[in-house]
Amino acid sequence: MDKKNNAVSICVICKNNYTGLGHNAEPLAVGECCDRCHADLVKVGWDKHNEIIDKLNEHSVPRKIPKDKQNLIGIGMILGAILMIVVTVWN
Repeated sequence: MDKKNNAVSICVICKNNYTGLGHNAEPLAVGECCDRCHADLVKVGWDKHNEIIDKLNEHSVPRKIPKDKQNLIGIGMILGAILMIVVTVWN
């Protein structure tokens, strides 16, 4: 599906209108989000996720945590932190 740069869409996270192509909102939501939500929530969440995984890998005494389990643990922690941020920011 082609989207025009000037098309108006609704962000799946904050529900505000935005123009442009939008960003992938996963893992927070299914669909596309605005620049603000992408920068403030989605990207920060992924950065935090990668930071947590790196720390787990650095400090692990050969913990044999499979990669798919590491991702699930990190995403769960990030989603909890992001949910707290969202509730704080939008209340």
